[in-house]
Amino acid sequence: MDIEGLGWSLVDQLVETKLVRDVADLYALTVEQLAGLERMAEKSATNVVTAIAASKDRELWRLLHGLGITHVGEEAARKLAAHFGSLDKLAGASVEELDKP
Repeated sequence: MDIEGLGWSLVDQLVETKLVRDVADLYALTVEQLAGLERMAEKSATNVVTAIAASKDRELWRLLHGLGITHVGEEAARKLAAHFGSLDKLAGASVEELDKP
């Protein structure tokens, strides 16, 4: 999702402390939770929370690509987003709809 300040070491800490169990948990993080982590001051925590919130406004294809779905690279993600237009429509698509070239 290209979230500024959310590097591997921070992700590792979030998983180890069980603050994050899946990607959706990132969006529930608070400044207070992040500020309590190693090498994370309140200003840095605020910046990360702001960057996470900003990632909600990214294009659909970026979300699809960021999920790391096997065989869904940038091009496939762009095509899926263009065809379905929303995550809800994509999630509700049948196997037949997804299998169309």
